[in-house]
Amino acid sequence: MTETQHVSSVEDQWALLALAQLAAENAALRAQLDEQKRMTDEVDVLRNAIVRNVSHELKTPLLQIKSAVALLAEEQRGESKLADYAMEATVRLEAVVRNITQLADTLDIQPEPMPIMDAIDQALRNLRRSWEFKGQTERIKVELGDDLPLVLADKQGLGVTLQLLLDNALKFSQKPVRLTVRRKARWVIFTVRDSGIGIAPDKLDKIFDPFYQVDNSSTRRFGGTGVGLAIVRTILERHQTEIQVKSEVGKGSTFTFALRVAELKSQVS
Repeated sequence: MTETQHVSSVEDQWALLALAQLAAENAALRAQLDEQKRMTDEVDVLRNAIVRNVSHELKTPLLQIKSAVALLAEEQRGESKLADYAMEATVRLEAVVRNITQLADTLDIQPEPMPIMDAIDQALRNLRRSWEFKGQTERIKVELGDDLPLVLADKQGLGVTLQLLLDNALKFSQKPVRLTVRRKARWVIFTVRDSGIGIAPDKLDKIFDPFYQVDNSSTRRFGGTGVGLAIVRTILERHQTEIQVKSEVGKGSTFTFALRVAELKSQVS
């Protein structure tokens, strides 16, 4: 064996050892990633179960509390501050439970062809049931384009999205709120517009963050938990679309998102 052949043989052995070591490291890394994925999946399952269970367990006692407080308020007829305090506390509790329930609804988004009015009716029905907006839903003006097609969406998810956007508009405006739905090519454009307090330009990037409030006093002035728009963004992300907002302080805000038209395949018998 020549010296050149010997050097080449040694280099080959080192290369094989390096490849073997690299393969072992890759195998260990894959095993670590698999374990992390397994743990993440277990955490997701646990988190989802907690959200669903909390939502389910709180609904019944909340209904009982609402009934008792409503009865107390009716008996006192505005003569008791205690009844007013109980009413305010119940409204806040209802908002929290509603947000938890809406969060649970974002866990299983399954878009399929659906009529737009189904989601609109669901949103309006839920708002009418809310103490917070009792008697205020008449301010919502729905404007629909002609011959709207089916959209590719999760019915529950779209209903929650519209409810939260209308909730937000009613809360920050005393004037009429408009929900407009129009078709544009292969998309259906949803727009919720109000003429309320508006949002400063430097706040627009933050309003979809969980628990963010436009100003420090907004919780006291307008109520809410600061998670509604975060839930909206999550639902729409799972529909593979985005929420956009345009606003001017003192003149109101416009929230817009688009969903794909559902393309139904014709069946030939």
